[in-house]
Amino acid sequence: SRILGKMLSNNYPKREFEIINTAMVAINSHVVYQIAKECAKLKPDLFIVYLGNNEVVGPFGSGTVFRSYSPNLTMIRAGIWANSLRLGQLLNSLIQNVFKKEQNIRVWRGMEMFLENLVPFDDPRLQKVYVHFERNLTDIISIAGDSGAKVIISTVATNLKRSA
Repeated sequence: SRILGKMLSNNYPKREFEIINTAMVAINSHVVYQIAKECAKLKPDLFIVYLGNNEVVGPFGSGTVFRSYSPNLTMIRAGIWANSLRLGQLLNSLIQNVFKKEQNIRVWRGMEMFLENLVPFDDPRLQKVYVHFERNLTDIISIAGDSGAKVIISTVATNLKRSA
């Protein structure tokens, strides 16, 4: 974001730019939807939405290692909202301690973590992933537009040669 800010300032020296970069590793449109709601409160001029590569392996996707896959978008959003509250975080922590299910995932090992949880191209759960992505993206665009911002949508650059 600093590079973009510098480029814009160099090209438009009389204008002031403030860039808020909300990008982070291992998130998908379920999380970006929540981030967009918070960003909209800042009344930005422009939203740049650059996402799409973590829909399967990110939180709530069919190939996730972070928590259970969920086919219900309403439940996903309710769970994220509940976990944004201190009480929800306490309950989540208690559940994790009781079941010890997610304790071994606390150490980030990058994409290596997903090699044991591959999702075949014909996995029926992928259809729900696509539906969730479309709905989340549509809602993100609406949130941005309702805040008065213009919206730029971009797909994520991918090295297809390495994907073969």
